[in-house]
Amino acid sequence: SKNYGFKISDVYDKGVTLTSGSSETKVENKTFVFDELIHSEDSFVRIGWDKDEYGEAQKWVYADCGNGVRVPARTISAVSTNAIGWGGWYLPDLDSNVTRSGLTVNGTANLILAANRTFTVKGNGTPGIHVGTNGVLNIYGQGGGQLVATGGDGCAGIGGSSGVDGGTVNVYGGTVTAKGGNCAAGIGGGKNANCGKVTVFGGTVKATGGTGGAGIGGSGGSSNGGSLTVCNGSTVTATGGFDAAGIGGGKKGGEPSSGIAV
Repeated sequence: SKNYGFKISDVYDKGVTLTSGSSETKVENKTFVFDELIHSEDSFVRIGWDKDEYGEAQKWVYADCGNGVRVPARTISAVSTNAIGWGGWYLPDLDSNVTRSGLTVNGTANLILAANRTFTVKGNGTPGIHVGTNGVLNIYGQGGGQLVATGGDGCAGIGGSSGVDGGTVNVYGGTVTAKGGNCAAGIGGGKNANCGKVTVFGGTVKATGGTGGAGIGGSGGSSNGGSLTVCNGSTVTATGGFDAAGIGGGKKGGEPSSGIAV
């Protein structure tokens, strides 16, 4: 492989299409050579074959997202605001480890954890990453990619805020560490709120509840634990806060409403 000294952001929104028959192309004066691994430090973009809607072979620039998933680089956006979603793919800045004050998911968001980088999100009176009742967060990880999400008071590390149920969280790779604020789950519901659906398809998840909050599940108060599915090869460590389950209901809460599957 060659290091061309560029960032994935160099191919954001450039509309790159490599047609069959060409061996290389240039974007912003950077040269991409077919079938070679191109990277900025340890974060990867590749040139590879794919087929267009008519079945014709084409070359394209794509990002490895881990777990066998690859996405055209031109469709990936930087995490440049405190809101992500609308079905988009997002990647934190690659220049350094990034810390952001709270992040909100609108609809469905696909978050890629860059290789050997840590993306830290700290809520200030909000969840680290707010995934509300109707929200869906899909987390993918390149090798060594990490997410650390910490909720503010009454808010989940990843999930709902005070009085707001958590939505759907799917982890496909990377290392995800989530810590809930007081009376909230690490992943799941905010204070007095329920957990949604959590599925770990791959990677490592470490979730810790605040006082009265489950590691993964419900929060302090009357709340249910939602559902958790852990697929083969994944690692999940869930630690509840005082009087709360590691996985399930928070303090004074119920059991997982849809069960636990491993």
